[in-house]
Formats: sequence, C-alpha cells, structure tokens
Amino acid sequence: MIDHICFNRRCVNPQHLRLATNSQNMEHLQGAFKNNKSCGIRGVTWAKHANMWKVQVCHNYHRYRGGYFHNLAEAEQAAITLRNKVMQFNDLDRTPISNNN
Repeated sequence: MIDHICFNRRCVNPQHLRLATNSQNMEHLQGAFKNNKSCGIRGVTWAKHANMWKVQVCHNYHRYRGGYFHNLAEAEQAAITLRNKVMQFNDLDRTPISNNN
C-alpha cells in the first residue's frame, strides 16, 4: 500500500509517498484513534480501576505494556519510548518537533 508521509491522502508528490505494508502504515499514524480518552495521546488510556494513566502499545497483534503513571506527560513519554522500541516506521516519534512553523 501507499503511505502518505505528509498525512494528506490527496497528496501525489512522490517525495511524500512510500510503499509500506499494512503493519508499517499502522505504525505511521498521526495522533490517537477517535475513541481515545487521553487527550489524543497514542498508547495512553485512563485506567479507572487504578486511578492512573496506563501505557499500552499494540503491534503485530501483541500488546506491550508500559506501566501506570499518575502524570499524563510521563505516560506520554513512556508510550513514545515503548513505540520506538517495538516499531520502526513511526516517524513522528523519531522526528524532533520544530517551533519554526
């Protein structure tokens, strides 16, 4: 399948496209799924039973657990670290954010 590196499905610029498997394409997502309750942070959900944020990353039908956190920012960093450990195609986690918009 074609992966749009720029996240614009209508883009046809060859520099913004690459071939990818379905698994690779799922790694290269922008943001969390629509039903996520953690302010749009991938891999972080609220664990009501523990009253903490839970980090869990799914990859190739396997769940990788990253632990529980009181602080949302710490949970987000743990999710990024875990995704970088188990995924190779997640460019957004590996690209430094620039303030030069």
